[in-house]
Amino acid sequence: LNRILKIKVPVIVKLAERKIGVQDVMRLASGSIIEFDKHADEQLELMINNQTIAVGVTVKVGENFGLKLSQVGEVREL
Repeated sequence: LNRILKIKVPVIVKLAERKIGVQDVMRLASGSIIEFDKHADEQLELMINNQTIAVGVTVKVGENFGLKLSQVGEVREL
């Protein structure tokens, strides 16, 4: 069990998601802005193995960003 608990897994915080056409991708350049249909104050998703396991809000930790979890476990579709 100790060996399993030491395994490192990628942790992803998902800001938002959107599909755009290849033509739009080809036009992206430095300074381009991609708008998402998600309000700035909505919760972000914490994902492990591409599965949402928690949601939370962004917090500032020193000079870095963090995620303060508000719900862990069974998370309904946001």
